[in-house]
Amino acid sequence: MVVHSSAHDKRRQKRLERELAASLKAIKAMEKAHLKKQFFCRADPEAAAIEAMAQETAYHQLKLSVIEIPRYARGRPNKNTSRTPLP
Repeated sequence: MVVHSSAHDKRRQKRLERELAASLKAIKAMEKAHLKKQFFCRADPEAAAIEAMAQETAYHQLKLSVIEIPRYARGRPNKNTSRTPLP
């Protein structure tokens, strides 16, 4: 939580905005790196999420969850059937 005081002049306000932007940029970079990784059992992404939550930024706190994204066979599915995930 950032509280802005009327005592801050524009220079200090801009500095805070730059620091907030830098913190958000660092989080976006971490997100991009973690989205590229593929995991094959549920324990691995949970451990990676705990490790990522332990990393601190200046103004942000992370709360992560693990979701499963199903993998499907290549190509178009049959017309009257639903897509079934690969085992």
